[in-house]
Amino acid sequence: MLVFVDHDEKVTGVMDGIIATRQKTPMIVPYDQRSKQRLKLKWSLSNLGSSQGSTKVSYSATMDEPRMKLSISGRVHGADNRPSGSGPCKRSNIKLN
Repeated sequence: MLVFVDHDEKVTGVMDGIIATRQKTPMIVPYDQRSKQRLKLKWSLSNLGSSQGSTKVSYSATMDEPRMKLSISGRVHGADNRPSGSGPCKRSNIKLN
């Protein structure tokens, strides 16, 4: 997963395999800086194929920049499971816009 953050422009975006397949460019998500250390990211993907037909997944992630860690969870609408995970981040200088 790629997370793009431009604090000067207050722009954030995310890119993963599903987003890349659908739109080929990062999905712009609301810039929500909770503190000097944490940034909250929220987005949803609809019409994802599943065994029940089509479903929606709502994601929520927290970026801890000083520790360079991302924690993410997903809510699969209509299902009981709530996948989640966390891991280290690596900084890069890719421009978002």
